Amino acid sequence: IDEIKEVFRLFDEEQNGSIHVRDAKAACRALGFRDIKKKEVQSMLLSINKNVEDKNYDMRITRTEFTEMVWPKMLSRDPKDEAMKIFDLFDEDGTGKISFKNLKKVSLELGERYTDEEIQQMIDEADFDGDGAINKEEFYKVMKNRGSSDPFACWSSDEEDI
Repeated sequence: IDEIKEVFRLFDEEQNGSIHVRDAKAACRALGFRDIKKKEVQSMLLSINKNVEDKNYDMRITRTEFTEMVWPKMLSRDPKDEAMKIFDLFDEDGTGKISFKNLKKVSLELGERYTDEEIQQMIDEADFDGDGAINKEEFYKVMKNRGSSDPFACWSSDEEDI
């Protein structure tokens, strides 16, 4: 839900709690639905009783309507596929690993000001095979367990005991 709220906020240029229906496709793409087609967005709009065939070019949708519209599609997303899309954003050089350099660059682009030591600590905590970088499986383990209350949830049971 937070992701939907954030995307909606970005498209609510007038900050009045609504977005133009013409922005619905772009908002869906911002949610990660890169291949969404115009007809699919029109069908989603119809599901919330917004008929784009009316030619009402000033038609707007509220955040609640937008959430109702995209929620079924959000539920159908594959978590591993989503994590791999994020991984690819970090792996700018296409090596299949997130290096110190990659993590530092992306964190700076996002406006995060981590020290080199903090960045290295993030890598060390996710680098289960000890090669100095984060591969796709390590990244997925961390992403999958980031909401867990168990600090050791991403460690498999066959790893060394503490």
